[in-house]
Amino acid sequence: MIERSNGKPLKVILIAAMSENHVIAKDGNLPWRLPNDLKHFKDATRGHAVVMGRATFETLSGPLPHRENIVMTTRRDWSTPGVVVAHTYDAALRIAAERSAPQNESVYIVGGGVVYAEAIQSADELDLTRVHTTIEGGDATFPDVDPSIWRRVANADFPADDRHTFGYSFERWVRC
Repeated sequence: MIERSNGKPLKVILIAAMSENHVIAKDGNLPWRLPNDLKHFKDATRGHAVVMGRATFETLSGPLPHRENIVMTTRRDWSTPGVVVAHTYDAALRIAAERSAPQNESVYIVGGGVVYAEAIQSADELDLTRVHTTIEGGDATFPDVDPSIWRRVANADFPADDRHTFGYSFERWVRC
């Protein structure tokens, strides 16, 4: 467990949208249009540190505003304005702990698949949007959620509509 500068533990939360078959990206992008999920993501992560892989960052138009952007990469020569570079997951968490405002107890892991696979091993919570479709030929996937390790504590279902390509559920999971 990583401690923040105030001595309190840093809570690690993975936040992701995934299809029923765990796909999180296709052709380098989200394979759906879900404005409520985007709003949920923005509201949850605003003001917090976010950790992402370089490939995920490069799909964005720039750093996510109102967040401490920490980008993981193995490329030692990579940098870009507005982000802090970390070369390991542990280094990313240390940076998040050091740079988090005292009132922020959490860091959000926002992708991609390789980062999620490492982070789920020690995460405290999962904030998932389950998109009710199957996506074939995805680029990246979210790891399996083992029910012997994780317990779902919240679930809200929403149907597809004129603004949302597919039905979806917001789920919150905590480590058992």
